[in-house]
Amino acid sequence: MKRKFHIVLWLFLLCGGIGLKGWSQQDPMFSQYMLTGHYLNPGYAGHGKWMQMNFLHRSQWLKGRGAPTTQVFSGEGPAKNSGLGLGWIVLNDHIGVTNRVSLSGDLAFHLGNPKGMRYSLGLRLGGSWYRSDFTQLTYWDQNDVVYADGVNNTVLPNLGAGFFMHTDRFYAGFSVPQIISYDPAQNFSVQAEGKPLPQLRRHYYLTSGLVVKLSEDVQLKPSFLLKYVEGAPLEADLNLSVFLRNLVEVGATYRTGDGFLGMVMVRLGPQVRLGYAFDYSLTAMRMFTVGSHEIFLSLDLGKERQKFKSPRYF
Repeated sequence: MKRKFHIVLWLFLLCGGIGLKGWSQQDPMFSQYMLTGHYLNPGYAGHGKWMQMNFLHRSQWLKGRGAPTTQVFSGEGPAKNSGLGLGWIVLNDHIGVTNRVSLSGDLAFHLGNPKGMRYSLGLRLGGSWYRSDFTQLTYWDQNDVVYADGVNNTVLPNLGAGFFMHTDRFYAGFSVPQIISYDPAQNFSVQAEGKPLPQLRRHYYLTSGLVVKLSEDVQLKPSFLLKYVEGAPLEADLNLSVFLRNLVEVGATYRTGDGFLGMVMVRLGPQVRLGYAFDYSLTAMRMFTVGSHEIFLSLDLGKERQKFKSPRYF
């Protein structure tokens, strides 16, 4: 009965989310979103019973000049006997002539039945340093104030929030990791006199997934990620993965308006997971690139991890 409820709820979230009108994102995209829930949603922090540290590297649009490359180093876990979750994220993102370094900390408040559905609300506080080297560009208007300094350095604070709900085999979340907008075209945006700022817009994420047991050795993991930001088409990642003997996970994703993704995750031990994903675009981008690579490494820490034999599915 509980499994049927999870399936119905997951389908409701998926169909309802796809029915929204929306737009795509400026933030870095990740193919293995089901393994990087903490980056998307501060409410994710501390939802497990032990601390987890993650590292991700993504090279997007290989062989493309100025193509995005991203590294994320993060950690999250429960604060002992407090009902709180703590997390931190370090991000390095490079695209074109601009490099972004972000630092943020998360605090999540957890409620619910430890053996049933659990809920959390998370807050994120941090900031980003943007450095744009315009001397690498070729431009014709020598008097344009945007390029006057040659190198532009900007530090922007950020506030984010997210809601997360889950059992051991189901999860759903909604988050806005970038609440502060620096785009004058949006409501409640921050502007600065005399200095151009990166036109950052709010990003909205809806995620959900569940684990369906087919046999003792085979489990099915459908999931989805919907991304919304004003200015581009709504984007959805629709994933189906198979978990084999709690050791290997193989999956495929269709990304609307883009292409297909293949991924594999291997448990190297009780506390270590290694994941790889490859993106192949079906758009005109395939004329200029061979695809995108993404590598993910996760490490579970603490004495609590050693007490549990069942794997952490998300």
